[in-house]
Amino acid sequence: MEVVRGYLHNHETEDVRRHMEEGAAAIAEMVPHLKEHLGDLPELTPLDDLHWADGPSLLMVEFLAHRLGETKVLVVGTYRDVEVRRTHPLQQTLGT
Repeated sequence: MEVVRGYLHNHETEDVRRHMEEGAAAIAEMVPHLKEHLGDLPELTPLDDLHWADGPSLLMVEFLAHRLGETKVLVVGTYRDVEVRRTHPLQQTLGT
């Protein structure tokens, strides 16, 4: 959170929008100050079809899985194994 806040403090709003692009909405879920800074951001759709997920989204899933620890929460993600080739980013996530 502190890194993002520092970034916002040192960069113009339009530069932040350009650098974060579509990822801004996902980052704002974890750092609400970003939404206050940028204003309107698109609503996120639930990430349940993991075979469509990109690398950064899967890294977020891995991060959450490691950080949840003893927290009581249910995270459900589905994928079609025929969609996941050896080079698909989900292969790394599944292995991890």
